Amino acid sequence: MIEVEGFLGGTLDEVVPTLPGSVVQLVVGGTIRPEGTPWGEFFRFARVVSVTRLERDPARSCPRCETESPCFSLRLTWESGFQSDDGEVACENCVDGIVTKGSELIAFGSDSWGDDEVKLSTSYEL
Repeated sequence: MIEVEGFLGGTLDEVVPTLPGSVVQLVVGGTIRPEGTPWGEFFRFARVVSVTRLERDPARSCPRCETESPCFSLRLTWESGFQSDDGEVACENCVDGIVTKGSELIAFGSDSWGDDEVKLSTSYEL
């Protein structure tokens, strides 16, 4: 089972710099259709390779979510089989959650997925 939780235990300034090596869930888009939409059209997994703190710059925006003047730039390795038109960079606002259990079940880069069935659980504290 893969479990995903929202940012917990601190502010973004405290949590985001600790993400390298972690697996995160990111929003990638998708269209809601009457017959249903597969989860993978909205969210994908990525391993955080590095995090860079950015200086405030109103002229800069995130190439993925268009957040103006993001505080962090995250370099990613996407889950196996997924390629993003926006590349391998995201900001702190692109991250929907952190994988807290089951990251070993996710293949990244050119690795291949196993034959195991995977159950996904996502929780949010509002």
